[in-house]
Amino acid sequence: MKNILTQLGGARGVLRLVVTDKLLWVTSWFPFSLLAPFYDMEHVIPLGQITNVETRERWMSTEIRLSYADTNGEIHLLKLIPRDQRGFLQALEKRS
Repeated sequence: MKNILTQLGGARGVLRLVVTDKLLWVTSWFPFSLLAPFYDMEHVIPLGQITNVETRERWMSTEIRLSYADTNGEIHLLKLIPRDQRGFLQALEKRS
């Protein structure tokens, strides 16, 4: 959700969401990883810096809007549609 290009675009089916004990890692598979920095598709987010997680029902899917603060305190917003939304949310809850 960084700019108009990233808001209109999407990375359906090419993102990898990894939740560890300390981090949420948003990345993509090769060859999409070559475009990831340009389209703001790579993030390493300490779980303690996540400020809000909410779900929103959409016409054909449910999206997760996740906001986090970077090291400068600036807030960023990601719109995610994981395949296993319940599992993703549970993983975030367990570790936060």
